[in-house]
Amino acid sequence: MEGRRKVELKKLYYLDHFFEMLNFVVAHNGNLLEPRHLEFIDRFHELEQEEQCLFVRLANRKGNVFRLDRINYEEIPDLPQTIERLKEKSLFREPNPQDCKELLKALSRADLVNLIKDLSREPAKVSGFIKEQLVELTDHHFEF
Repeated sequence: MEGRRKVELKKLYYLDHFFEMLNFVVAHNGNLLEPRHLEFIDRFHELEQEEQCLFVRLANRKGNVFRLDRINYEEIPDLPQTIERLKEKSLFREPNPQDCKELLKALSRADLVNLIKDLSREPAKVSGFIKEQLVELTDHHFEF
C-alpha cells in the first residue's frame, strides 16, 4: 500500500463547517426553526471571529463546564477577554450550584482524590476507585 497523503486542514476549518451547517439548516429547514433559533443564528453572525471560534470549539467538546487551563487555541490569543465578551453577550456564563457534577467531571482523578481527602473527616479509602466513582462519591456526600 502506498503512503497516504496527509490532508492539510485550513486553520479555521471547524468554523467554516459550522457556517455550512447553519446555512444548510436555514436553507432546508428554516421553516421548522423557532424565533429563538433564528435569533441565535443572527447573534452568532454578529460575533467577532475569535468569539465565534471559541464558541464553536467549546460546543464541540464534551460537557458544559471547561477548565481554562485546558483551553489553548492559537487562533484565540486573548482567551480571558474572549470569554468575558461571550459572557457579556449571554453566550457563556459562570458555573452555578446546579453545575456541581459537571465541575467535578472537569477535575482529574488526582484532583478528585485530593478534594475528597481535604473534605473528609476520616481518611477516605478511595485508592481503587475510578474517576466516575469519585465524581459520584463527591457529588453525593459533600455539600458545596
